[in-house]
Amino acid sequence: MRLCGTAIAILLVFGTTSAFAAPIERAADSAECKGIIARLLEATDESFDHYSPSGEDVFFRNPKSVLSCTGHRHAGISLTWDEGGFPPNEWFGLLAKAGKAVTGADLTKLESASRQCYRSALKDRTELADMEIPNAKIECQDFTPDGGGLNISIWMNDALSVSPVLNER
Repeated sequence: MRLCGTAIAILLVFGTTSAFAAPIERAADSAECKGIIARLLEATDESFDHYSPSGEDVFFRNPKSVLSCTGHRHAGISLTWDEGGFPPNEWFGLLAKAGKAVTGADLTKLESASRQCYRSALKDRTELADMEIPNAKIECQDFTPDGGGLNISIWMNDALSVSPVLNER
């Protein structure tokens, strides 16, 4: 009986160890993130640059943006404006297209909320603002006192459960 218990313990230890030894899939390699990447490339004419060492971030160029895939139903896109002054309409339009590709949220609402978030960040002494619309959370940081610039991130807000765009597989 004792020998049987020892054998079971050994099998459990080696079975558990071999499971941990298997390669861990990077978040950016998940089917969900790959789908978001494909939608981003199609919607924005972005081009792939590189993955972060952790595999959670996907960097694009033209314009520079970062897609973060940190887990199931938790992805976001960040765009930075660093040319000073208020970003042009085209920049907010591109941001909204990228945000829609990630969240499935309404394009017009994304663009309007992003502008409103930026204006709120300009007025706030912390230079930070955020707001939520259906399917998306928008986070803004203004760098005007530091010489200008802006970073806006648009995150999924449980969008997968209600967005027909994200439910396509």
